[in-house]
Amino acid sequence: PALAREFPGRLWFDRNAPYAGIPPGRDVSAIARTFVAFGQRSVPYLIPLLDHENADIRYYATLLAAEFVHPDLVQPVGRRLFDADPGVRSNAYRTLSVLYACEVEFTQLIERLRALARDGRKLQKQITSIDALGRLRDTDSFEFFVSLLESPEAEVVRAAHASLVRLACQDFGTSKRKWISWFDKHGGRHRVEWLIDALMHPDERLRRRAGDELTHLTQEYFGYEPGLSKKEREAVQQKYRLWWGRVGFRLFLEPEPHDSGQPQRE
Repeated sequence: PALAREFPGRLWFDRNAPYAGIPPGRDVSAIARTFVAFGQRSVPYLIPLLDHENADIRYYATLLAAEFVHPDLVQPVGRRLFDADPGVRSNAYRTLSVLYACEVEFTQLIERLRALARDGRKLQKQITSIDALGRLRDTDSFEFFVSLLESPEAEVVRAAHASLVRLACQDFGTSKRKWISWFDKHGGRHRVEWLIDALMHPDERLRRRAGDELTHLTQEYFGYEPGLSKKEREAVQQKYRLWWGRVGFRLFLEPEPHDSGQPQRE
C-alpha cells in the first residue's frame, strides 16, 4: 500500500521528456519495478491507480499493467480506452494486446464495446467504441461497421470507415455496396488471408500496414517491404500463401474468442 501511495515515485522514464520510444512498465521507476517483482500480488494495488484522478498516474499505471497477464485488469484497462488523455488511451491499447490472453474477460470487454457502439444516445462514447473495436481487430463487427456507413452522423461514418480499413487493409471509401461486395467474397476467409491479399494493394500505405501487421501476427518475415517491385512483392506473397497452407492455418484456426489475431498496439 505504501508503494501504491507513492506511485510512480522518482521517474526513470518521464512521459513529458523527449524519448525515442516507450519502455516496458518495469522501467518507469524503481517503484514500478518493485510492483513487477511482487508479481500477481501487486495487481489489487495497481487497479485503483488505473482510475486515479491524476492523468500522469493513470498513464504510468496503464503502462505498468502490461507487465501482468491478469483477468482482473481487463475491465479497468478497458475503461482507459475512453480516457481524456491520449497517452493513456494509447497505453491501454498496448496493454490490451497482452491482456488478450485473458479470453473470457477480453470477450466481455468486446461485448461491452459492441453494445456502446450500437447506442447512439451518447455520440462520443459510440464513436470511441467503434474506433476501439477496429483497433482491437474485432472482425465480427465488420458487417455492423458497413451498416454504419449510412449513419446521419458524419463522425460515426468516419469511425466506421476507419475501422473497416483497419480490419481489411482495403479502402472502398464510404461505399456500402463495395464493402458488401468485398465481404461477400472474402468474409469466409481468415483475416490473416486478408492481410496476405493486401500485400499487393495499389496503395503503399495499406501495403505497409498489411506487411507490418502480418509480421506481428504470424511472427514470420519473408523480406516483405511495401516499396518492392510488383514481381518481388508477388514472390513474398506466395511465400506467405505457402506458409498459410502448410502451417499458419493450423495456428490460427483453433477456437478463439476472436479469430482476428491479437489486438494491435496503436
